[in-house]
Amino acid sequence: MQILDAIRDQDARVVVLDITGVAAVDSMVANHRKQETVAETNAKALAILEDTTTVLLRSAEGNNDVALHYQRIAQALNSSKVLLRSL
Repeated sequence: MQILDAIRDQDARVVVLDITGVAAVDSMVANHRKQETVAETNAKALAILEDTTTVLLRSAEGNNDVALHYQRIAQALNSSKVLLRSL
């Protein structure tokens, strides 16, 4: 366990482990990395949808028909976002 000893001895915060050329990677490790990647991608996608909802709701100012259409899109995205404006 030389790498673990080196991490401890040097009080490392980050470790880069190059597994290029390794014929087989433990399936648990591979599955864990896949789950992390999927979770990160899902979080980014949700952030994009939230931003899009805000843009849509704001872009409908002054046009009630368009506002209603964009509100329906927000509902389809399961967004409970409501934009409040001061007059």
